[in-house]
Amino acid sequence: MELEGKIEPEVWTSFIDDLNRRYHKADSVTFASVFESSLGFITCNLSRVCVPSVWNRALKESETFIQERNRAVFIPNNLFIRDPASKGLRVIEVSILDEFVPQPQPTQESSCVTPMLTPRN
Repeated sequence: MELEGKIEPEVWTSFIDDLNRRYHKADSVTFASVFESSLGFITCNLSRVCVPSVWNRALKESETFIQERNRAVFIPNNLFIRDPASKGLRVIEVSILDEFVPQPQPTQESSCVTPMLTPRN
């Protein structure tokens, strides 16, 4: 596994379990989803303009969850997880970041000098 040494297996497993729970909740048949489907059928899907679907709300929650986990856990460990919804829920794309980007330090004095860009070798 290429993630060995980059992140603890328990953290990765917990992340995947949480993500799977969110998608399972979105895919489950509940009173709300049945009502939403019925209302959509009756209104020729015009209700979708006014109220987002249960599935879309769950996808948005999952996207927010992934962004939060990226900020808190993965980016500090030089990893980036792309939202599986962007790939049609087929794969979880993990990017290994190879460059360290230091946090910008607040400056005391204001300067108009733009730092010079240097090419990579």
